[in-house]
Amino acid sequence: MAPKHPKDIVDCFDNIKATEIQKQKMLTTVLASKKGDITMNRKARFSAVASLAAALILGTTTVLATTFGWHEALLSHFNATPEQIEMLDETVGAPNVSATQNGLTITVVQTIADSFGVYVLYDVTAEDESFAFPDETWIWARLFTANDSDAGVTAGSGRAVILENHGNRLLVLQHFHSTAPTTGGSVELFISELQYMSDERSYDGRILETLFAGEWSLRWELDFADTGKTLLPNTEIIASGATATVTKIVISPLSAMIFFEGDSFLPNPVSIRKSDGTAITFGADSENALFTRVASESYAGTEHDGTEESFSQTLLYGFDGIINVNDIESITIGNVTIPMGYSSF
Repeated sequence: MAPKHPKDIVDCFDNIKATEIQKQKMLTTVLASKKGDITMNRKARFSAVASLAAALILGTTTVLATTFGWHEALLSHFNATPEQIEMLDETVGAPNVSATQNGLTITVVQTIADSFGVYVLYDVTAEDESFAFPDETWIWARLFTANDSDAGVTAGSGRAVILENHGNRLLVLQHFHSTAPTTGGSVELFISELQYMSDERSYDGRILETLFAGEWSLRWELDFADTGKTLLPNTEIIASGATATVTKIVISPLSAMIFFEGDSFLPNPVSIRKSDGTAITFGADSENALFTRVASESYAGTEHDGTEESFSQTLLYGFDGIINVNDIESITIGNVTIPMGYSSF
């Protein structure tokens, strides 16, 4: 068989799919590895570009994970671009803390701290290598964050997504919602039980059966940098016959948090419009949402006479992917559209 012509080798790169941003980022990284030698000779530059090409052949996800320090499963889940990764760079941590009990080891691999919540990527491994986790495994987990008085503040547990199932090992990504702003400091992941959805049926539905019982507590210092935008519209809206005031909106690359004061109502729908004409639409009953309502003695700072009860309400929604907050033009709630011009940092 005749050897490949050099042109044939060059042509193979036509089949490598990478965005221009990815190419530029990876090339910059390779060149930076030469310790800033801008007088690199032709041979050295060819070596650097060849290294980049070889990395591209191995797979873009692997290259991005190595270059930016993200776990490959996290990159794949969010389908993150280099621009988005750089945007969240200071919010990503790798605590690598573990707890073992009752034949089960849980290890926190990576975290992303959002404005009102934390994504935690953790590994769950059973000592018995013959054991196989069911795909419908349920993990009962809570996240506690410490405030200034060193008292635990619970962050509500959002949905846990099993990214990988390797029989006796699971890789899980879980978003913990919080109605208080995220800050850096000590946090604790507390897991109390692992169950699965049995095929048996009772009068009220399927039965959860225990796989592993116990308590796994993992503590670490959380990295956090606020990447969100805050709007203070103080705007009255009317929805479903109710009147309320939107007092605050926080939008980060991963979620939106909206605060209301006034009548009791369900904020459905909310629409975040982006500059490309697309929109993210959600409501209080959406799968990725956390909605809370508590009775309030005051409305927008003004005392009431008690004749009508008012409420403080919050709606947190986690996006399915990463967004650029600079691409957002407006937010529509009820009969009111609020432009991003209200932003303050």
